[in-house]
This record gives sequence, structure tokens and C-alpha cells, in this order.
Amino acid sequence: MHTMLQDLRFATRQLLKSPGFTVASVLTLTIGIGANTALFSSMDAVVMHPVVVPQLDRVMAVSEEQDGGYHWVTLGNYEDWGRQSRSFEQMAVFAQVDMSLTGAGDAAHVEAARTSANFFGVLQTPAFLGRTFLPSDTQPGSDGVAVLNYGFWLREFSANPNLLGQKIELNKHTYTVVGVLPKTMQYPPAIDIFVPFAPTPQQLENRSDHD
Repeated sequence: MHTMLQDLRFATRQLLKSPGFTVASVLTLTIGIGANTALFSSMDAVVMHPVVVPQLDRVMAVSEEQDGGYHWVTLGNYEDWGRQSRSFEQMAVFAQVDMSLTGAGDAAHVEAARTSANFFGVLQTPAFLGRTFLPSDTQPGSDGVAVLNYGFWLREFSANPNLLGQKIELNKHTYTVVGVLPKTMQYPPAIDIFVPFAPTPQQLENRSDHD
């Protein structure tokens, strides 16, 4: 113990003699600790606490087979499957998109997903705060709402519970934050923000585009 105290006194004197080095060292440690904390939070959510979906063995992903390969489903066929299927209780759809978040500090790239209103119902995942999407949110012109991933809410908005009802800008369009998902919801992986999928009638009749 005596030796350790001597080492600490010596280290303190050396640091006081070189304030520039001390500041640089503290900043380096701060950045390193912050980066490791962020990485651990992501790993903790995705690996150590994977998505919790009741009866996950009853949830399936479906796709179209065409020309010997599998493709995303066209919206026209998705609509037909939803009406005609007797094998599934319900079907939902999502499409991953890149967006830019503005109006909340520096502009930031975010991974977003457009989803049908029942997407969270299929996964039996209620909101941690606020709500998820209503059928009315997926009508063209009424889709200006957003639901945040828990990690994104924590990282970008410091877990501010008063964020509900506030507006954010995605790709220069205004969205109102209506909900935050629970920490265990990590599907699709790496998604920061969910926005409603509001296809036009013409898009719903399309049976050729697999995007």
C-alpha cells in the first residue's frame, strides 16, 4: 500500500508538470470509455438480450420465388396474400431505407424502416413509450409520424421522455415522434427509426417491382 501511494504521488506530480499532456490523456480516456460504452450497449441489446417476441417459432418471413431465386414480395402479391391466405393470422411488410435526420443538432444518417401499421402487432411488440402505428397512419398524406428504436432514443435524445409529440425532420419532411420501442426490440437489425409505409393505390397494384 505504501508503494502504491508513492507511485500515485509521483504520477500526480508528473501530470501537474505537463498540463497539456494531462488534458490530452483525459480526453483520450474519455473518448475510449465512451466508445466502449456505446459498443457494449449495442452488443448488450442485440446479442446478450436478443429480440423478445412471444411465440417466435410461429413468426415467419416469406418471399417470392422467381427465376430460380428468392426475391422481396411485390406489393400487389403481398396484398393478394393478405386477403387470400388461410395459413397466417396476419401479414405485415417493411422496407429498409436510408434517411437523413435534421433539425436535432448536426445532420445525421439514420437507418429507417417503413412498415405497415400491423408490423409491431405481428411481432407482438407494444411501445415502451407512447404508441406504435395506427391504420390511419399508413394513409398517404397522414404518415408523418415516427417510432424510435430504444438505442437511438438513448443515443440521440438522451432518453428524453418528453420527446413524444415533438417533431423531427427526416429527408426534409416533418415527422412527429409518437413512440419508443422497448430495449429488446432489435428487428430488423440496426434500424434507428420506424416510419409508416403509406403506398399509393398504384403501388399496391404493382406486381413487377421487388424493392
